[in-house]
Amino acid sequence: MNEQSGAGPGLELDIPGKIGPESYLTSVMITIGKIDESILDLKGSTDRRPYYLLRQLIARVPDDEIRRELFGLVETELTRLKEEFSNNDEHGRAVLELVSVIAGECVAYFDEYIGIARKQVISKV
Repeated sequence: MNEQSGAGPGLELDIPGKIGPESYLTSVMITIGKIDESILDLKGSTDRRPYYLLRQLIARVPDDEIRRELFGLVETELTRLKEEFSNNDEHGRAVLELVSVIAGECVAYFDEYIGIARKQVISKV
């Protein structure tokens, strides 16, 4: 047995720890896939699955402030869309567009967060 960070005796199991970034990315990708599936298999213009899956995607944003902003933006836009469209089909299409835009913003955030998105600077010759 060995001491681990002053917490007392510990048992070393010699098994690898869970791979955090890969597990996180997998969770995000599964949610994005489910959003895609729900859009491709809509159960009518009032199908709420894309909305709830978008909320699940936003919930995976690790930054509290950004996550709250996104939740607030979605709710504000949904309220606006509800007032703007009285026709269910038009409202449903507008909600799907909102889901697509916000999901895209989430993906851009995740890309940057996990280091996929990098800006390359080409120096002047």
